[in-house]
Amino acid sequence: MTDIDLHRIAALADNPNISGDDLMEILRRMVNVGHVGVKLLKFSGVITYQGNYGHSTFPTKWLMNYVSCGYWDCDPAVQLGLKRASVFDWSEMQETDESRAMMADADEFGISSQGFTIPIHGPFSDTSALSIVDHRKARSAAEWARFRLSSIKALTPIAAMMHDRITREIRIGKYESTKIELSKTDQEILHLASQGKTNAEIAALMARSVSVISFQLDACREKLGTLTIDQTLSRALEEKLIDPLEPEIEQAPQ
Repeated sequence: MTDIDLHRIAALADNPNISGDDLMEILRRMVNVGHVGVKLLKFSGVITYQGNYGHSTFPTKWLMNYVSCGYWDCDPAVQLGLKRASVFDWSEMQETDESRAMMADADEFGISSQGFTIPIHGPFSDTSALSIVDHRKARSAAEWARFRLSSIKALTPIAAMMHDRITREIRIGKYESTKIELSKTDQEILHLASQGKTNAEIAALMARSVSVISFQLDACREKLGTLTIDQTLSRALEEKLIDPLEPEIEQAPQ
């Protein structure tokens, strides 16, 4: 492995004129691997669905495919990265039918299944993950294990630097949220749900049937790219699509 110049990476990480993706490419060449990527998994305690925040050397078409296929929900590196405090090799990840399909799809884009991830948990309930992915069929399992052990010490502080950079970028408004359009009715339903109202209670307040409310909540989940009502409400709050401080909606006249 080429020696990693920590001082250079630190200087570049603090330089706003160097893009995060360019920084990842510089690191990729230093480490001599196929791809490098850092992804914010959780910000201020809220899971950042679909991995919208991060930098990598992965092909743009793969990143678009990852989002459109909903791989965030079955990506074992994401799930384990949220739970683990220490480095883990991808061979340790529990496979599912969905994750195997994701990795087979990644292979079609030239992305190796041999990698490891360094989770970073910040002091404000923020979590990032730096993933190092081998060239396709470049190293044997034994060679990869030696490479991982020899590089972790240098890569861990870099993971922390990139975590700091991404959270700083979010706080200064560098990222623009994906434009999500919710109707006024969608917003009213989510607002009531955020107050703990059941579907039946929302239906009574809005003079609609329970089936209509259920259908519209399903539509909101699809628009926001989430699976559960809790995830939907968290993302709606994160994207400022609903205001939990708005007054309660009065029951519609019968």
